[in-house]
Amino acid sequence: MNILFWAWITANGLGLYAQNDKEQLLEKLDKSNVSYVPLKPVVVNPDSGITWKYGLISGVTINQSAVENWSAGGQNAFSLNATMGLFADFAPKKHSWRTLVDGSYGLTRIENQPMRKSQDYVEINSKYGFEFKPNWVLSLFVEGVSQFAPGYNYAADPDGLVPVSRFLAPGFFNQGIGVTYDWKKAGLSARIAPLTARQIVVLHPDIDETAYGIDSGRTVKSEFGGSLRVNFFKQITKNKNFNLGMESRLFVFFNYLQDQGTPFVNWRTKLDAKFFKVLTIALLFHLMYDPALRFPDKTNPLTSEVLTTKRSAQWLQTLGVGLGYTLVKRK
Repeated sequence: MNILFWAWITANGLGLYAQNDKEQLLEKLDKSNVSYVPLKPVVVNPDSGITWKYGLISGVTINQSAVENWSAGGQNAFSLNATMGLFADFAPKKHSWRTLVDGSYGLTRIENQPMRKSQDYVEINSKYGFEFKPNWVLSLFVEGVSQFAPGYNYAADPDGLVPVSRFLAPGFFNQGIGVTYDWKKAGLSARIAPLTARQIVVLHPDIDETAYGIDSGRTVKSEFGGSLRVNFFKQITKNKNFNLGMESRLFVFFNYLQDQGTPFVNWRTKLDAKFFKVLTIALLFHLMYDPALRFPDKTNPLTSEVLTTKRSAQWLQTLGVGLGYTLVKRK
């Protein structure tokens, strides 16, 4: 089955055909033993065991405070955080094709300062799997991580005039082959990929590529090693008035040729609570460790010149309360 056929199936799964075309398509797909999904998962041939599962999970939280002549002190503040998760799963019998797009973006304004970015992340990963024995899957995967908007180092550049990062500057891409243990009932999967290629890219000339371990004048650094991926999704509680879900994704990459065994780590965990279907509380933890990155360790107090640098973990935590909407729930 070639790439054009898969693209044809996907386009029709989005419901882009007229009604007459749909009827003809359904008849063709029924004969070809393939499922068609106009809006909700539909199995054209129940005996085939083929179906699409897809959906959107999103949320927006807004926090605002205003202070005037307040004896206890304080500052006017406003913040907005948005999260989005898109997923599409296609699982015909022992085969599976799973794609995920995950993103978050946040803005904060304090007193008279301009609006500043507080979080920015986008991840896309797609995986093909073949279940060669119960719960064990041979996996081929492609993954990418970057950000949406320019980022600034406000400690060194308070006015935000010189960006230190942009979309695909840096960007991180992984491709490989491995074995996944998929424990569906527990919502847990763990993949070990001893053959993993990784690229770090900086595609904007105004971003310092050397800050991300790329040689001066180049835009790409290629690495080869092994990786570990652990995904967990669990609907902890689910009833009419209260839902609590947890999603956690861990990616670890070991470079066989450099970094002396020091791994790259990207661990992202989200807790989402929903009350009465619309009121949400979202808690996000994000930990990253990149051995190629260096952070200021000692600086000259007179000139602020960085004298020494060190490796360090990156940590992000956000908490928001607001309104959320789930278009299709993950099962």
